[in-house]
Amino acid sequence: MGIASSFKIKRMTGALKEKLSLDFSGKEPRAYYYLGGKRVLKVRITNVHGGDTLSVGAATKLRNSLWLDWEGLKRLYECPMSGKEFEYRIREMLKRY
Repeated sequence: MGIASSFKIKRMTGALKEKLSLDFSGKEPRAYYYLGGKRVLKVRITNVHGGDTLSVGAATKLRNSLWLDWEGLKRLYECPMSGKEFEYRIREMLKRY
């Protein structure tokens, strides 16, 4: 099925906590990403009930909420993308809007 169906939920939440300093809470893990003291993104991992792998739909929603393409999400998941690189990408996206 491709990149979208290969993300493990625990590993993804761990990467997001470590790199982006997100503090997930609730049944369906959700958190806010702050940049410069302002809440910029709402990050939510949906549909985690009982499964260990993100569904394609949940991975797509997560990717969209992080303003990343599939390659960016994969880099964040597999560790090549640092929190600083993600911050830079978000700052660049905000300049466009």
